[in-house]
Amino acid sequence: MKSTDIDAPKPEIPPAIDVSMFGESSGLADITLIIEDVRIPVISDLLAFTSPVFRAMLNGDGMKKEQNEIQLPEKRLESFIPFLRCIYPDLKDRITGNVHLTIYLMYAV
Repeated sequence: MKSTDIDAPKPEIPPAIDVSMFGESSGLADITLIIEDVRIPVISDLLAFTSPVFRAMLNGDGMKKEQNEIQLPEKRLESFIPFLRCIYPDLKDRITGNVHLTIYLMYAV
């Protein structure tokens, strides 16, 4: 008996991540981070206030004023979303997982 595509296991589709909570739903997002092809609208001032790396990236010479997207190709959504959830005042998730990874993300974006 020959196996067909119908019999092949279907790849699992990860659940969609709601990233609107980081600025889009409030209308305050002014820049978009792109991580693993997911566009995350964020508030640049909050990132700059929280992370010295983002501060340098957003306020320094490395970014043009008209640029409104930042690609972060070496970041993973599974670790970056918890970082964002920790820094947004209206979310303020407690860090219960890998504390070192979250702190590292603040300084090594």
